[in-house]
Amino acid sequence: MTKKQRLFAVCLAAGLATGTGLAIALVPEKLGLSEKVIYIHGDYPEYNTLNEAMEAADAVVVVEYISSHETLEYPDILFSDDPKLNPQAGLTLTQEDLDEMAIPVTIARVRVKSSLAGDTPVGSEIEVSQLGGVKDGIRYVDPDTILLGDAEEDSSLLLFLNVSSPGEADLISPDIGAALVEGDKVKPFRAKGGKKVGQVLSGNVNDVRKAGVRGR
Repeated sequence: MTKKQRLFAVCLAAGLATGTGLAIALVPEKLGLSEKVIYIHGDYPEYNTLNEAMEAADAVVVVEYISSHETLEYPDILFSDDPKLNPQAGLTLTQEDLDEMAIPVTIARVRVKSSLAGDTPVGSEIEVSQLGGVKDGIRYVDPDTILLGDAEEDSSLLLFLNVSSPGEADLISPDIGAALVEGDKVKPFRAKGGKKVGQVLSGNVNDVRKAGVRGR
């Protein structure tokens, strides 16, 4: 692992663990002759019941996928003056330093078809951030995450979201934070090619809706 990769590992652990309890491990692997991938393993929160997931989410929505793009995200921890949160507090960081600490993410734009809990209006668009993307020619991948853009075509998606600001959110957890919706049925998130990930805490959209009403 290069010096830059070691710094990146530290920044991932510091920037992500504070907000979501992630424990990051980086495993470099060569794919073919041209692309290198580093796997990012997270220790995510666990939700064993539908009620637990509903309590953790700021919004629960059924959406349609629109598009995705990759970008770099700078952890908020870097700008804290508290040395307990930010080991670099008091130091002068150059733009190069900040760029090295940036986290690659994929942003999926989705449109809300139905709001089951929370205050997200039907028809509004949300940008959902997921860990993973390309940085300095290296692809960073979380094996627990299927990107929303990789869902089977024409699928509606059930999302349990942490809302950071209006129109911006991330999943409460990659394993149960996203699921497929077919009619009134909720099924495990499935990417193109048939790969499945995670679990479904309820098999019916109406049950999720009722849980959201009870939680208000």
